[in-house]
Amino acid sequence: MSDHRVPPDDGNLSAWILEHPEVWGSAVEAPTPDAQEDALRRITSGQHATERANEFTRRRRRAIAGGALAVAVLAGGTAGVAALIRSSQPTRPNEGISCRSAADLRADAIVIDAQADPVAGCAVLWSEGKFSTPGSEPAIPGLTACVAIAGVVEVFPGDQTVCGRLGLSVSESTLNTESAAVLALNDRLTNEINLAECAPAVEVADAAQRIVDESGLEGWTVAIRADSVEAACAKTVVDAPTRTVAIVKFP
Repeated sequence: MSDHRVPPDDGNLSAWILEHPEVWGSAVEAPTPDAQEDALRRITSGQHATERANEFTRRRRRAIAGGALAVAVLAGGTAGVAALIRSSQPTRPNEGISCRSAADLRADAIVIDAQADPVAGCAVLWSEGKFSTPGSEPAIPGLTACVAIAGVVEVFPGDQTVCGRLGLSVSESTLNTESAAVLALNDRLTNEINLAECAPAVEVADAAQRIVDESGLEGWTVAIRADSVEAACAKTVVDAPTRTVAIVKFP
């Protein structure tokens, strides 16, 4: 895994998207002109930022990550519906960790790859001075992992009371067996399919089904998205709440 789930500074957004399948579920059919107009209105008016305050912050490195995040904007607000019941385990353990710069849901964030120890992962960013003010020495504050409403993990500066103050749940220090298996499944699909050469949708589905069968997870299905059945190049997208591996055309 790479250390940061943000595009490299060279602007190679296509390569970054290829290596991060968690954004592929947003690769929906082109929105209608009315939908595009509404999305533009919501963004420019600030309405969208208010509605998505509990999701990944777009402000840090916005010039780099803006392209991928624009895809999520057009996809609509479907993420996290299945995660409304508060839990100490993330319902989307494969979807990266948001490291916040302050104990605030609107604070700047850098998103790193999903991993078993989110606090340690975010501590690396603090030690590198990613959240330090210019001219100050890097320092690692006390950090606490919380489970956000969307079912992902966010790490904030502060003790374990910070989660409650923000209306979130304290994340357990380790992933449970199922969450760890989902993370392992996501890694295998990424390494063996998504980072491999292109293959037709049917072949990808067969390979994904084999990996799911070997994962030990129960109740999971593999399904080719309706618009991707004839795709000559397809990849996988893991949706943990629905226990589904979707096969989608790429790019």
